[in-house]
Amino acid sequence: MTVLNKDSQENQSTKRTTSQTVLLSIIAIFIILGGYIMLRLLDVDKADGRERALRELLTIQFSTAEEALIQALESPDSHIMINDNGNIDLTNDTPLNQYLDGHYRMLLTDSYYDEYIVRYLLSYPVFAYYNDIDLNISNITIEKQEAEGDYHFTVHVDDGDDQQGKVTGRAHVTGDGQISFLDIFEDDTLFLNGLY
Repeated sequence: MTVLNKDSQENQSTKRTTSQTVLLSIIAIFIILGGYIMLRLLDVDKADGRERALRELLTIQFSTAEEALIQALESPDSHIMINDNGNIDLTNDTPLNQYLDGHYRMLLTDSYYDEYIVRYLLSYPVFAYYNDIDLNISNITIEKQEAEGDYHFTVHVDDGDDQQGKVTGRAHVTGDGQISFLDIFEDDTLFLNGLY
């Protein structure tokens, strides 16, 4: 009887070990799947943050300038100094610098900030304002490209009356949601082109 009892105990021990192994395997699979799903969700959140930052910058860029920007530009205390390298000097505390810091600094990388301000600040929004064009965005399409952080965009704009146009370009947005590059490669906003 002791032999039978010993075999029975070994069988129960083997069954218990097998059950524990299966249970631990199932738990490990759930942990791995849960981790994978969390990583995918974080990656989606990062992509959403990038697109949100790009959409915000495009909305500012292709809308008529706010009155606050015009007041800052026209303030006698605001000076735009461009150095020999083509960079803008924004080191002094002027109404314009305060406005730019509040609206653009968080959207642009430090290395791209000056270049963006020099290239694009006075283009669409300010020209539209001074030429009494009510620049509106009817649609923004953003397409993620294969390279991490690269996007193509299309912005459909109109003047509030009967003129419409399309601007297309590309941008790079860092994982922190800051634009490090923006380039417009097609612009058929005929109602604005005459202003340049």
